[in-house]
Amino acid sequence: MLITQNPDLMKRMNAVSSTFVRSQWYTALRLHPERDNITSVTDEKVHTDLRNKMSPGVRTACALASTQSSIHRPPTKPH
Repeated sequence: MLITQNPDLMKRMNAVSSTFVRSQWYTALRLHPERDNITSVTDEKVHTDLRNKMSPGVRTACALASTQSSIHRPPTKPH
């Protein structure tokens, strides 16, 4: 078991290519006592499948967030 408050280490532990595996402790992160979510699932295959299903939506949300800032800028006057 590894416990840390270091954000860089947390990113490394939770990265897609991480060699760290989730212990039973992660079941405490369930939002419903009998159902796992992306954060609480400990089975690596199930977790990978969930991440793969979510990744298109995450990429779209990131793209929309970066586009949103340009939408809120006032238009520039043509020269």
